[in-house]
Order: sequence, then structure tokens, then C-alpha cells
Amino acid sequence: MLLAMIGDHMACLFPSRHYFPSVAYPKLFLHSSCPDCMILIAMLWEKLMIGRVHVVYITAGVALILENLAEVYFLIRAVGGF
Repeated sequence: MLLAMIGDHMACLFPSRHYFPSVAYPKLFLHSSCPDCMILIAMLWEKLMIGRVHVVYITAGVALILENLAEVYFLIRAVGGF
């Protein structure tokens, strides 16, 4: 459920870019870095509290992170760099 919520937040956070005018590249931060940090924090919390990371975080969480990194890569490539 948490990964589904984070997946939805990737699309929902970007319209709030007007609230953060000091962020230089809001698509890079709000659409990619912020959800990736939430996934990594959830994985770290499970590792510290339970002693292991759940398989869903490893498979689906890493897949979401890789998808975000690919999207950022192709965005930078299409724009010509930041």
C-alpha cells in the first residue's frame, strides 16, 4: 500500500511546484528525488525495526527508483542538460 501511495505521489507532487519557488528544477526534485527518498526511508525503517527489508520493497521499490532515474536521465538528455 505504501508503494502504491508513493507511486501516486510522483504525479501528485509536481503540481505543487509553485509552492517551492526556490527549488531550481522542480520536476527533478518533486517528481523523482522526493518519492525515491520516501522509498529508501521506508526500506531503512524496516531494516532497523524488523531486521530485514520486505521483498516488495526490494522488487517494486527498486523498480520505481530505476524508473525515476531513467525518466530523469531522458529528461536531461532531451533538454540538453541543466
